[in-house]
Amino acid sequence: MAMDITWQGSELHLGPRDSRSLPLLSLADPEQRSIVEHWAAQADSLPEFLEMLHLEGLIDLTILSRLLAERSPLWRIWNKLRAFCQLAGEIGEYPAHRVVVGHAQDTVPDTAIRLSHTRVSEAAEAWTRFEAGEHAALSSPGLGIVISVLGFLAGQRLRLRLPQAFAFGDWLSALLTGRTVGHANEREVLRIEEIASHIVYGSTPQVGRACDNPEVWERYRPGVAAAVRTLRAGM
Repeated sequence: MAMDITWQGSELHLGPRDSRSLPLLSLADPEQRSIVEHWAAQADSLPEFLEMLHLEGLIDLTILSRLLAERSPLWRIWNKLRAFCQLAGEIGEYPAHRVVVGHAQDTVPDTAIRLSHTRVSEAAEAWTRFEAGEHAALSSPGLGIVISVLGFLAGQRLRLRLPQAFAFGDWLSALLTGRTVGHANEREVLRIEEIASHIVYGSTPQVGRACDNPEVWERYRPGVAAAVRTLRAGM
């Protein structure tokens, strides 16, 4: 695993050069840039990459904390979705250059999605409770919206077209949090659920949502793969 970085002048950006991403930091010294490139090739995640830049003295603790809060607050949620979707394909590292946490007036790259601080804070707090064993915390409205967005990005990584990726994200939100986001694609979401639950349960009753039953995380993995195959074929 390696971080996808590019240099635009002295500015370090996450993601491909044509993504018009927001700069992560600015470094003009060639030796410092060489250190950055070394750790970009070695790091397994954005938090690890940023922590190594801090240890190398390239960013101080204040900048490290700010960058982690801005660029990777949803990293743990993404990793759980990555494992959940594994039988459907590899969705890769957390797409930090595609998710911008900020206010409505903030500039956002064309290829990125903006999430408000309020939504992200609510989702992160609920996820912390979930990781501590409180499965009902998954029903947080903010977490439902965040999982829908991350599910959409995961759908794109799984080579789904735009409408199918939106439906996939909304289905993941409904399955895991019990929340319906409302992109006017209810019929598609219901169809995905029919396909997935048939693979998982056949004619037996399903076990509900992950916010009600933790078995969903393991039981539904083959269903995710079946749903993605169907979506790719043009459901």
